[in-house]
Amino acid sequence: MNRWFTIGTLSLTVFSLAALAQSPTPSATPSASPTPSGSASPTASASPSALIQAEGSYVLNQMHYFYQKQAALSQAALQKSTTPGVVNYANKVVSDSTKADQQLSDLAGQKGITLEPFQASSADQGALTTLSGLSGDDFDNAFFLVMNIEQQAELQFLALVRPAVIDPALLALIDAQVPVIQANQKIAAGGVAAAPSASPSASASPSASPSASPSASASP
Repeated sequence: MNRWFTIGTLSLTVFSLAALAQSPTPSATPSASPTPSGSASPTASASPSALIQAEGSYVLNQMHYFYQKQAALSQAALQKSTTPGVVNYANKVVSDSTKADQQLSDLAGQKGITLEPFQASSADQGALTTLSGLSGDDFDNAFFLVMNIEQQAELQFLALVRPAVIDPALLALIDAQVPVIQANQKIAAGGVAAAPSASPSASASPSASPSASPSASASP
């Protein structure tokens, strides 16, 4: 399934989740919401517990896909680039994505939600293929461009779905992971000049109980 989202499609999904949260018997379920195959889709007569399960399946699978995709792109950078800043950034993204995905998987397991195995869409595979054909500065610049777009898309997705989420555990997970994504996106937006010159000894690990709800806005 193609996971490249449009604002309109995501807005429809958020609208449906919000409507279900406000009323136990909404009149219809939008057919345009992009739901991963095997994931539960909000139904027209969902109980609160069913809604939590449905929103968790949708949001966790999309986040899982983002993390797996960013890790795959970063692994490509580790194979192709010799620029210290690129290598250090790629290592950081792999580490952060792995930690975040593990927390996400733990929550999915607690709720009996199945996460789909990562399978790159045709668009994502195209990006990986294009990167693999580049080298040197061309690769480095293209890698940061792609990562900036990817992380902006993830932040945009989380900003759109968060207002409709009613599960406290899922809200805590989103709020804990947004700052890490924001930090990585800010580096990607700055390119090679903003990349870390030294490999971080320990990447920031998202906390399970954030004290405040961070904004999911992306750096330009």
